[in-house]
Amino acid sequence: MVSSKQSTSAVPYRTLDVGCEGKDVEALQVLLGKLKYDVFPSGYYTQKTRLAVLQYQKDNKLTADGKVYISTYKMIQRKVSASTFPNRVLEVGCEGKDVDSVQVLLRKLKYDVYPTGYFTEMTKQAVVQFQKDNQLTQDGKVDVRTFELIQKKYNELRFK
Repeated sequence: MVSSKQSTSAVPYRTLDVGCEGKDVEALQVLLGKLKYDVFPSGYYTQKTRLAVLQYQKDNKLTADGKVYISTYKMIQRKVSASTFPNRVLEVGCEGKDVDSVQVLLRKLKYDVYPTGYFTEMTKQAVVQFQKDNQLTQDGKVDVRTFELIQKKYNELRFK
């Protein structure tokens, strides 16, 4: 069985292939789902997961063998990170689904913020506290670095 610390931000310590099971497989399936591949996050590397991996490999001009090596996993992580970051820096005055998503994640991480979709002073203070807790520049804005770390911390919590 895999370590309880596996998450979509952690890299598996093994090559993933049909027959593997665990949190690392589930994290892979979540990532592939975010990239719109047809796979359900069950934690079991089934033929359906293999087909999704094969398609990913073909789409990205990789050797298509259906196995996920550490380098492949890291590439998938980078693609997901690039595709999920809001297309703007979030700060006081912003509103929308991207703001709501960040608020939901911060709330799940036990920060004092409510998901409203509006980036208020309360949201800014939660972001500043998160940045302080994680040794980031404390400007209260959600840039790429802050967003990726919020996602990483949430994934670590989720896969414990």
